Amino acid sequence: MKSRKRPESGFTLIELIIVIAIIGILAAIAVPQMQNAPIKAREAVIRADLYQMRSCIDQHLADKGVYPESIQALIDSGYLRFLPADPFTGLTEGAWREL
Repeated sequence: MKSRKRPESGFTLIELIIVIAIIGILAAIAVPQMQNAPIKAREAVIRADLYQMRSCIDQHLADKGVYPESIQALIDSGYLRFLPADPFTGLTEGAWREL
């Protein structure tokens, strides 16, 4: 009987090294960008909160003809339901400084 020689299957060492190097390069690019993602998300929350507060102030001005005296005045008059928390500290008291 003749024995057939089967073709060898698998990856060579060079192929594995190239694939690992490509994965390493992609990881080196992706990791720094992912580290900034939570900060960017918190900044987006602050922007959205400030936009909402500005809209409430504008609505108060349109309805009553004057700007509100404080942020608490917006809550008391029903323009804001609650004071949003600062996403960086989680605090609501002292999180927003009045000018």
